[in-house]
Amino acid sequence: LTFHSPWAFKSDGGVLESKDGGNNWIRHLPQSWGTGHSIWFLNSSTTWLIGTQTAGYWRTEDSGDTWTKVSDQLMQHGGTAAYYTPDGTLYVGAVNQILRSTDNGKTFDLVGPSTQDGYYAIIGDGNLLYTARANTGGSTGDADGYYVSDETDGTTWTKFNDQTFGDGPYRMAFDATNHIIYSANWNAG
Repeated sequence: LTFHSPWAFKSDGGVLESKDGGNNWIRHLPQSWGTGHSIWFLNSSTTWLIGTQTAGYWRTEDSGDTWTKVSDQLMQHGGTAAYYTPDGTLYVGAVNQILRSTDNGKTFDLVGPSTQDGYYAIIGDGNLLYTARANTGGSTGDADGYYVSDETDGTTWTKFNDQTFGDGPYRMAFDATNHIIYSANWNAG
């Protein structure tokens, strides 16, 4: 569990962890990384990735006892989503770019279409990855649409179609039964 506000009226927020469905919580003290984060389990319950709005992305392999900074790229305001492809490639949104890791979050490459906004969500259907630029309060510049990349590539992104939206997704989901991708867009439905 991460926080949008600082702990004890200081400048940073920490992480809370529960191992019993939320009945009890373990406090993991904040690093010098500000507030307003997203956190994800990676390949185990002890390996986590946290995205921060002011200090990049950080990774722990020991449930938050120690942290290693893995990217200077900032997380988009309000929290981003993470997506693993079937081959284990990890994608997370960021300010101006999409981050891609082939080593479970130890290192990241910038792979998305560069934008002055950022990316909150990347989702896949087993064949293609989907995303669109987005920003809280409305994307800047001209209206934009969705981008796609082959899940086995993830570095070459092309326009999905000519449809445009004034703002992109905060979250996306894939319904594998009906083969439908859902997109909940900031200020665009």
